[in-house]
Amino acid sequence: MKPADALKLAAYEAETAVQAAQVAVKAAQPPAPIDPRDPRSEVYRELAAMEPGVLARLSPVRNRWPDIGRFDGQVNELEQRRAELVTDLQAVRLQLDGAIDADRQALADWTLSGGRRPEPSAPKLEQRVHDLEAELEAAAVAIERVLAEKVDYVSRHRARLVKEAEKATREAHVRYSALIAELEAAREELRDSRQSVLWAALHPSETLNASFPTHIALGRAKPVEAALPGYRSQIALQSLIGLLKADADLLAEAISTEQLEALGRKSDASVTAVWAGSDEDRDRERSEKERRIADYAREWGFRPPEFTG
Repeated sequence: MKPADALKLAAYEAETAVQAAQVAVKAAQPPAPIDPRDPRSEVYRELAAMEPGVLARLSPVRNRWPDIGRFDGQVNELEQRRAELVTDLQAVRLQLDGAIDADRQALADWTLSGGRRPEPSAPKLEQRVHDLEAELEAAAVAIERVLAEKVDYVSRHRARLVKEAEKATREAHVRYSALIAELEAAREELRDSRQSVLWAALHPSETLNASFPTHIALGRAKPVEAALPGYRSQIALQSLIGLLKADADLLAEAISTEQLEALGRKSDASVTAVWAGSDEDRDRERSEKERRIADYAREWGFRPPEFTG
């Protein structure tokens, strides 16, 4: 490393160390703007600029609004166009590298042998690179426009969209609940039909006095453990039906703690509670940690010292 580069690196590291040491002091002061000359400030500005675009792309998995589908379709088409442009640009840049060397060799040949000066091929490829780069930037701008239109559309029609989605949720809840009841009835019919088979085969045998266990999978351990690894108890039919009904009710009102806060509603533990140590609990802790790190970075311009390195 050159002395000048080493000096710059040492100065940068010293500045970072000083900023980390001043965190406690800054916490008691009004937040100061990030120095625009700090190279990290540009990174955070880019991240902040990217986040709205990323969020604007989000749409329901089951999209019931044609207008939203058109926005998403436009974005997908533009993204495909961007991918094609990137591929073309990479190919032309490779051609340009070869053309520059070929022009150099051709000019050397002309210098040695004379004759008609060769026409360079690189300028046309350079113009093509410039054109593709401009098209690539234009596609990015077009995507931003479409996403902005999508955000504006949702904002203007939010009340209607919510009302329609709530109606669809109620209908889905009714269908799910009806299927649960149908499931229970179908299982009972299957049990009775099997008993009829045995009656027809064995009547009037005294063995017909035996009845089937009422637990799921007839109370046998192997199929239960296969479906629920680590679970070693019998599952009563009514317990399973009750769980499915609770699942339907919870799904109909499902919402995360962050979404409750975004809607200005008080957190409800009965809706948002999860088992400690579960994958959902770990995912929520990780999301919360990432949110705190992002908030810290936006305020101070760098990640918390305990998460650096």
